[in-house]
Amino acid sequence: MKLNRIFEAHGDFFKDQQKEIGRLLRTTMKFHYRAGKWYPSVTSIINPTGMSHFAAAYGARGTIVHYLFWHYIRTGEWLDWRNCRLLEKEIYIMEQDRRKVRVEAANYKGFMLEYGKRFQFDRDSLEKRFFNDKYFFTGRPDSEGLYTPILSGMTYPSIFEYKSIGTYNKKELDAIFMQLAAYAFGQDKPDLWGVCIPLNGKTKLGYVEPIVCKDLRPYFDMFLKRREALRDLYGI
Repeated sequence: MKLNRIFEAHGDFFKDQQKEIGRLLRTTMKFHYRAGKWYPSVTSIINPTGMSHFAAAYGARGTIVHYLFWHYIRTGEWLDWRNCRLLEKEIYIMEQDRRKVRVEAANYKGFMLEYGKRFQFDRDSLEKRFFNDKYFFTGRPDSEGLYTPILSGMTYPSIFEYKSIGTYNKKELDAIFMQLAAYAFGQDKPDLWGVCIPLNGKTKLGYVEPIVCKDLRPYFDMFLKRREALRDLYGI
């Protein structure tokens, strides 16, 4: 069955094709359903191959760190993730990994204590999914708010992304800012700055200084090329 048939199908079709849908959704790509269609996620467009099985522990750590940020922004409390029932699956995945990936290596608490005053998080924007019908994709930004560069003292509307990877090289930063650009332009907010909150287990502190992009337009153009390529390759 061709993928474009699946994605153009209406609700009744899906009822008769549950097995095929299940097979599709078990691939490394991520899709989200709305109004009879399955929308590819921003991250799957940028990286269609998805996360390898080998990297599952790092993905689990990323989920934990996202939840810790979410909880702190909502409540102002530092959460003990080891005793959080909502994270039991992620904790189990990390425990099975022989490399012993550690949550502590991504030091979100240290980052917030040093740089937290630069950020004003909009609590209503946390993990809020949107759908873009013009380019046909969906995304769920970590959060939006105001960012204050240390030298200017002025605040700028921004979109934030928490990351916990080992190296912030050009390839990784291109992917991060494509992701932020898709979130900003996909919601018709082209003037937002993109700000990466970069946790890094390979540094002594477990984080580095915020990484900022003041103009996301070039990265949105890059994202649209990836979007077009996905459509040409898979009919999605």
